[in-house]
Amino acid sequence: MFDKIRHAAEKQLDSDTAAKAAATAKDAAVHAKEWGEPKIDAFLEWFVPRVEKAYQDGV
Repeated sequence: MFDKIRHAAEKQLDSDTAAKAAATAKDAAVHAKEWGEPKIDAFLEWFVPRVEKAYQDGV
């Protein structure tokens, strides 16, 4: 009987650990998106005019 209780407790601990890891990963992904998005926008603002100019010079 104690083996069944111990086995059930191990499953609960594993699922709690997995849930905490998933929450941490989600928070990290949201933070990375928020951090990276302005940098991508700024890069595109810098890059697009240069590509357009290179295209016009080439045509």
